[in-house]
Amino acid sequence: MKNQVYRNHDSFYANEHNVKPKETFLTIFNLIKETVKNKSGNIKLIDIGCATGDFPAFLVENLDSRFDISGMEYLQSLIDSANSRFPNLNVFQGSIEEKKCIESNSCDYITVLGVISIFDQLDEIVSNLISWVKPGGRIFIHGMFNPEPFDVLVKYRNSSMIFTNEKYENGWNIISQDSFLQLVHKYGGKDVLFHPFNISIDLPKKDDPIRSWTEKLENGERQIVNGICLKQPQFIAEIIC
Repeated sequence: MKNQVYRNHDSFYANEHNVKPKETFLTIFNLIKETVKNKSGNIKLIDIGCATGDFPAFLVENLDSRFDISGMEYLQSLIDSANSRFPNLNVFQGSIEEKKCIESNSCDYITVLGVISIFDQLDEIVSNLISWVKPGGRIFIHGMFNPEPFDVLVKYRNSSMIFTNEKYENGWNIISQDSFLQLVHKYGGKDVLFHPFNISIDLPKKDDPIRSWTEKLENGERQIVNGICLKQPQFIAEIIC
């Protein structure tokens, strides 16, 4: 990848499947339903970084027949798993960094869940996303966006690797809402709405401390954290093109 991303933590997705829809799925689904009311004709939607296909498969089940839904994934092992689990779902290989992967002005909706925090630089990614969407379309991105005006780059490594040449991994960068809005405007997007993602269920801590869990706050809300001392400011960014 152009951003020189190093991650060895994605392979577990190939064998992990969701029995129930994630709350992020339901949140973005409801946002799509709200914005699609006045649309007619065929509606093209691509889920970028779809892993083993859970989210686009959920959308196929719950959106009406106007929608042409597919997924794009970078790792072949995840594509193979998606094809095995959802043989009628179109999942193709591509990178969010490669403009040629999707035809310009071809999509009504693009969804991106848990992907952009992998990358240190988002200029090309934001440019590509906006170029792929028709005027008036929407891009929904689930990720971490800092309400304060600071961009944060995070690198981590297991302490067992301290005396090895193991690289630090990517995956938890936090761009400020202000910087993200500037990028969207730079590449022709009209606006960004940041919808807070407030999870309503408890996520238990798992054996792998990189996996996120929730902690209860005094006000009753749940804060999403993980084992790299990170409190996660999660939002759904809605880009209006």
